[in-house]
Amino acid sequence: MGSLEVKNLDVYYGKHNVLNDISLYLDSGEVVALLGRNGAGKTTLIKAIIGLLKPARGVIRINGTDVTGWPPKKVLELGVSVVPQGARIFPNLTVFENLKISILNSSESKVEDKIEEVLNFFPQLKSRLNQKGGSLSGGERQMVSIARALLRKPEIMLMDEPFAALMPKIVEQLKELIISLSEQNVTFLIIEQNIKQVLEISNRAYVLSGGKISCEDSAEKLLNNPEELARCMGVHAPRM
Repeated sequence: MGSLEVKNLDVYYGKHNVLNDISLYLDSGEVVALLGRNGAGKTTLIKAIIGLLKPARGVIRINGTDVTGWPPKKVLELGVSVVPQGARIFPNLTVFENLKISILNSSESKVEDKIEEVLNFFPQLKSRLNQKGGSLSGGERQMVSIARALLRKPEIMLMDEPFAALMPKIVEQLKELIISLSEQNVTFLIIEQNIKQVLEISNRAYVLSGGKISCEDSAEKLLNNPEELARCMGVHAPRM
């Protein structure tokens, strides 16, 4: 369960080649970081994987099934959940309604049980269930976005800057959660600007630069060699 393969992927915005010959793989239960400067194509890759963008060339496989060009709904039905950049939740719905919308096909009693189970990971939200999404802090909205993704019981989670806006204590809490789920064979592809935090919990990392994979290595090696990581990203050595 939970394998993902991208092979020789090209994606265009108009005539602009945003992703060029991208190939990567994730085995079941792996945590893989996707690093790169702003504009490198990281979010575009996630959009292509879930079907929001149609590749011009290449293949995307989930659990061995070729899903290239599938509509997003069909891709998500294979056990994929997405935590989008910017903690996108419905501002006019309550926290409970934002969570419930992820599992509309469940019975009312099961909905309550499932939400209670996920809220054990984010107890800070328990007192916010009747509060409108638009009135939450950035960190609280991010927690709702992650909790909503977890409610789908995913085999693969694609996370776009999940640590953004979270207090250090919550970041550590989320890191522990990711490690725990990976030990249950949930697979993670994580885009994150907080390089040190994501490499600490990752098995491997890919670096995107100019729409191409510039480096692939173990997370430990890149964490311990900031000069090499900087070379891959085309920047000065990052502060870890």
